[in-house]
Amino acid sequence: MADYYANCVLQPYLPENLVTDADEAFLSAFGFAANRQGGAVYLYAEEYTGSGMVYDDPVEGEREVEEADLSARLQEIIRRSRGAVPWISLEFAYTCSKMKSDGFGGSAWFITGDSVEDISTSGWLQEKIRLMAVAA
Repeated sequence: MADYYANCVLQPYLPENLVTDADEAFLSAFGFAANRQGGAVYLYAEEYTGSGMVYDDPVEGEREVEEADLSARLQEIIRRSRGAVPWISLEFAYTCSKMKSDGFGGSAWFITGDSVEDISTSGWLQEKIRLMAVAA
């Protein structure tokens, strides 16, 4: 059996005053850690998970969060920055403990206050392969 891994880095470093304790708790549900240095916060996930559980409502208790919630939270941080942080990017690497064809790749998100765009290397390659087949 193969083990699958996902890592992620977030750019740019964020001003420390923009990343609240609640933000850190929320991001940790996806495997993110915060490294604070020189007034900035570097966010990364050595073991990214695409969903998690957060406790942020005293009435309802824990709730499940997914990637749509993550991108929405990052948009909140962008808006909260009032122009100091116009965008946030996430870059993902996918690896596997065995040489399986579905075990490697990557993806990226580009987030602004108004939009979320993403691309996957697997999707890009599949489109290129499809176009080659159509052209043949």
